[in-house]
Amino acid sequence: MAFALRVPKASAEQELPSEIYVPLVDSLYKEGRTLFVGSIMVIGSVLTTYWKTGEVLLLACASTLAVVACVRVLEMRAYARGREQLRGNADARRWEHRYVAGAAMTMLLLGAWCFVAFSRTSDAFAQLVSFSITIAYAVGISGRNFGSSRLVTVLILCTGAPMLAALLLYGSAYHWIFAGLLIPFFLAVKFISDRLRRTLLDAVIATRNVSLLADRFDTALNNMPHGLCMFDAAQNIVVANQQIHEHLGLPPGLQLKQLDARGLIARCVDAEALAAADAQRLIQELEIRLCGGDSSDFCAELQSGRALEFAV
Repeated sequence: MAFALRVPKASAEQELPSEIYVPLVDSLYKEGRTLFVGSIMVIGSVLTTYWKTGEVLLLACASTLAVVACVRVLEMRAYARGREQLRGNADARRWEHRYVAGAAMTMLLLGAWCFVAFSRTSDAFAQLVSFSITIAYAVGISGRNFGSSRLVTVLILCTGAPMLAALLLYGSAYHWIFAGLLIPFFLAVKFISDRLRRTLLDAVIATRNVSLLADRFDTALNNMPHGLCMFDAAQNIVVANQQIHEHLGLPPGLQLKQLDARGLIARCVDAEALAAADAQRLIQELEIRLCGGDSSDFCAELQSGRALEFAV
């Protein structure tokens, strides 16, 4: 009987199986160090523009960013502690929503920083720094948040809307041109995020399929009536089912992997399932067939009087 594993279409995270959706959420909460370092850089930059301009709203942005960053770091630690208690998509979705809220607030504050720099000051340094740092941070959307398509869209809107508003409402014609160029930039961020997400999804699905195949192979192997061994090119055992132990009179927990034909028969002699006088003939029969010298079946009799037929 043949079977195939279907790759689910990832139209929405909640439609994915939990063994695929949960790793996507895991990807959001990894590498908390980058969040910490990035937050220090951003908060320091906002404080620098406040020191340069004296605009109190910039100080408010920096203070709020610091609070949000602390909350997000604590959220990451809480997720790491509670990761083992996740039970399916419903739990993972709640954590995703919490991450989306924190990340969206961060990007919205960065966009507000740009808006304030243009609307409340005429300082070229503050405007340059706010836009440069915000765009640099927006590039990181692809690197940190690609696991959630919903999150990427929310972050782009939270960042892009205030920046475009600042350029269009308080800039010159050259600023309007720059505003138009920001649109393909944010589209590129979205496309890159989608591609990275598909790559991660393909890797997770491939791992899942390999695991399913291994489980089904193990189930089939250990529920067949015949004893079975598979040998590699060096004539060492790489796969053996439980029935081979039963048929050869071997202890159930005996490890057979990496044994050659001589080692396998030696274990049978040690278990007193096979007479030493018959062992050499059985080894020769096996080795001839493993080398391709013969393909016929052969028989052997155990100490118990049971006769076994071997097919190689």
